[in-house]
This record gives sequence, C-alpha cells and structure tokens, in this order.
Amino acid sequence: MKSEGQVRVLYLLVVSAIVLTVGFSALFVRQELERRRAGIEFLAFRVMTAVLDDCASGGSFVASRWPELSGFALYDETGAPLLRTGTAPESLDRPEGISFPGVSNLSGSTITLLRRTDGRGGPGGMGAPRRGMMPMMRNRMALPGHMGQTSPGQDAERLSPPEIPRPVGAFAFIALDVSAQVRQGRLVLLGVALFLATFFAIVFLLVTYSRRLVAYGERERETAHLVQLGEAARTLAHEIKNPLGVIQVQCATLRRTVGEDRVRNVSVIEEETSRLALLTDRLRDFLNNTAGRPEYRDAASFLDDFARRYEGLITVAPYLGVPAAVYVDPARMTQVLDNLIANAREATGAVESTHASVELPELSLAVRRNTAYFSVADRGCGIESGQRDRLFKPFFTTKVQGSGIGLALSRRFMEQAGGELSYAERTGGGSTFTASLPCVRGNNHG
Repeated sequence: MKSEGQVRVLYLLVVSAIVLTVGFSALFVRQELERRRAGIEFLAFRVMTAVLDDCASGGSFVASRWPELSGFALYDETGAPLLRTGTAPESLDRPEGISFPGVSNLSGSTITLLRRTDGRGGPGGMGAPRRGMMPMMRNRMALPGHMGQTSPGQDAERLSPPEIPRPVGAFAFIALDVSAQVRQGRLVLLGVALFLATFFAIVFLLVTYSRRLVAYGERERETAHLVQLGEAARTLAHEIKNPLGVIQVQCATLRRTVGEDRVRNVSVIEEETSRLALLTDRLRDFLNNTAGRPEYRDAASFLDDFARRYEGLITVAPYLGVPAAVYVDPARMTQVLDNLIANAREATGAVESTHASVELPELSLAVRRNTAYFSVADRGCGIESGQRDRLFKPFFTTKVQGSGIGLALSRRFMEQAGGELSYAERTGGGSTFTASLPCVRGNNHG
C-alpha cells in the first residue's frame, strides 16, 4: 500500500509537470509567433515608408535600390495602378472597403502590405514627405531579396525602368521577402520542439526508473521476508523429521502387537506419517538453492524412460527431430515430469468419472530455437482463470489432499537448471504444462 501511494504521488507530480511545461511552452510559442509577426509587419511598414519617402522627395522610384522588394505599386482612389512592378496586383478590388490600418498578409516567406497614402493614415502620406528619413533608413536596411516578376519570363527592371516619374497615389502596395525572419522564427519553434522532446524523454526515463526502483524495493522486502520464512521452514522441517521417524518405528511395533481389528488404524497413521515425511522432504528440496547434480543427457532419452515407466497409462509422442542434449539433474527432471504426469492423470481421472472415456495424457518433446520443450497435455477440466496467477505459488493447491509444493518445486528445479515451467490452456479443453531447457552444444555429452 505504501508503494502504491508513492506511485500515485509520482504520477500526480509527473502529470502536473507535463501540464505546466506544455502550457508554458504553448504560451511562449504563441507570444513568439505574435512578436515575430509584429516585427515582420513593422519591417514591411518601414520599407514602405522609406520607398514612399523616396518617391515623395522629388526623385524617382528606382527598383534596383530595393532588392528586398518582390512587388511595389501605387493606386489611385479607383484602384487603378499608377505605378506597378513585380508581383503587385494589376488593380484593387473595392478600394473603398480598405480599412484605416490597411491589409497585411504573411504567406510563406513573403509579406504583403496595402495601406492608404492619401493623408488618412498611410505611411508618410504623399502630401507630407519625410526627406531626411530616407537616407538614414536606407543605410540601416540590408535585407536579402530579389525583384519579383510581374509575369513568368518578364524581368522587373524591364517592366519598371530605372527611373519612373513620381506619381500621386491613394494606396500603396509592397510585397517584401522576409525569408531570413521566417527562418529565425522556425529555428525558435524547432528549439521549443527539441526542448519538449528532451523534457518528455527525461520524464519517461524518470517514471520508468522510479517504477523499477519501487518494484525493486518491493522485491527486496519480499525476498527478505521469504528468507526469514525459508529459515524457519528449514528448521521446522528438520525438527519434524525426527518425530516422524519415531512415529513410523512405533507404528511398525504396534502392527506386530495389536489385533487385526486395529491394524487398519495403524495403517492410517503410517500413511499420514509418510505423507508428512514426503512433504518435509519436498519443502527442504524447495529451500535448497543448488542445481543438484546436473549432467549432459539426450533430451529424447527421457521420453524412452517414461514410455517404459508409464506404459499403457500415458501416450508418449515419438520424437523425430534432430538430436538435442540438455544439461540437467536427471533425478530432478524425472521428478518434474513425474509430478506433471501425476497431475495430468488425476485431472483425467476426474473427468472420466462423468464421461465414458477420455484420451490419455500425452508426453511430447519439441526443439525450437535451441530450446527443448517437454510438454504434458491432458483433457482434464483445466485451470480456472482466477487461479492461474497462483498456480506455481508454494502451498497453493486445488486438490483436497494436495500439499501445494509439487508445482512450485518443479518450477524451482527448472529455473535452477536454467529453464522454465509454464502453463497453457489446451486447444479443445484441458491443460498443457511445458518444461523448457536450453540445449547444449558441442561434444560434451555422451
């Protein structure tokens, strides 16, 4: 519960950090875009003012002086062009609808600006030229660009001669190349994107390693608890073993001295004593951390052994694959398969009580990707889904008189040999338990 609370607090902090970071990033991007747009519009306004000052100063408009312009035009009150060059429109539609601030549009790397120059708010109206400003602004502006084309194949200088007499217009239009400013804005957005990507990567790593740390802490506490239980169980198994031996000796004595009517009671005591002795032996085996006495064995040889031992009681599928060897304690491997076959026979017997006949459990071997798979399949009632997570836990059993050690011990033996023990629902009904072992290479086995 403590770990779950820590995880919830961690998730709450992570979500809060993400929300705040994304919110501030979005606000920054929005402000930056607005600032860039305002800066570009102000730059276009300055260029328009400088061009109009140049025209209003009594001189002439010379297109080559303004390489950053891709279009320029002056229009009268009706929208007809008085001076036009580059990409400027041939005429204005509904000029009377153009508002006091004018119209600006940023498309790609070009900004267009259309404003009044008739004294109602245009930049440097034609009736009030600012001759002293033009040289200063022309020296300060050094924007890259080129003269736009009026139509494909027509040169702007040819359409706009080097010197054009100064016209008087009501509206002014410019198209300005602002690719440098747009690139700077994109670099800022790229920087924000990289920052967010780095932030999310750090958050992901933080959450991942925090969860691993919490899980590691839980496993450490569980391991410490299991170690204590193991020591207690080992001591208890040792202490129980001696009294059980005494009881078995006394039962043998009673069997010779009591009457025939009491022999049955002595047999019951002997059976239960033997069951407890077997349980303590299995418990000690489960607590043993060694791998036993492993040796190199041909995997198919286990099939031959069990075909003889369980003749007529199980079906052993012939192995037709390439020879494969495993490195395992033969006694432990035999114990594992014995336990799986015993469980399969019990499950099949339970079904036979309600059905006329059920196919026998099947033992088979398959070798895939350098791994040997020993499978024991039955047509029993299977394992309920709610019990599968605890199937290999110590002392968990679905049998009336089961100890709950068999499957846990079998999995422990397989893991100590470098393999696994798993369960799967069999197609068509029943269960399949699979014990897998890595195959060994070379000539180390006979």
